[in-house]
Order: sequence, then C-alpha cells, then structure tokens
Amino acid sequence: MGQLILFQLDGNDFGYSTIEENIPPDEVEHTVVRHAERMYPEAEHLYYYDHNGEFTADIIINDYCSERMVYTK
Repeated sequence: MGQLILFQLDGNDFGYSTIEENIPPDEVEHTVVRHAERMYPEAEHLYYYDHNGEFTADIIINDYCSERMVYTK
C-alpha cells in the first residue's frame, strides 16, 4: 500500500515525514484534502495528479510553495 508524505523546504534544508499509510484507493483524494486543510487552514491549496499519477497537494503560503503532500503507491 501507499504513504501520504509531507515534503518540506525551509531555506536550504529539506525534510519529509509520513502523515498516513495504507489509504484505500477510493479515499485518497478526500484524505489528502482533509489533511491539507487541517494542517494548513490559512494556506492556498493546489490539488493535482503529478506526472507519475500520484495525487498531490501543494501548500502555498505568501505566494511560495514550501510544503507538498504526495500520496505514493
């Protein structure tokens, strides 16, 4: 099964953490949106499928994307 991973860019540092694992395929979009809105309620969220077909949420704060959630299979 897959993982919902949060990638974070802070200046010259890069980090990641696993938010949730083994999300059923029919719940991936809803779960990613729920986590993005809960964790970053004041940010702009951009949802899409990346070039690998993974559901992705870019978290945009002050016109800068420093966080990205990706559900990897």
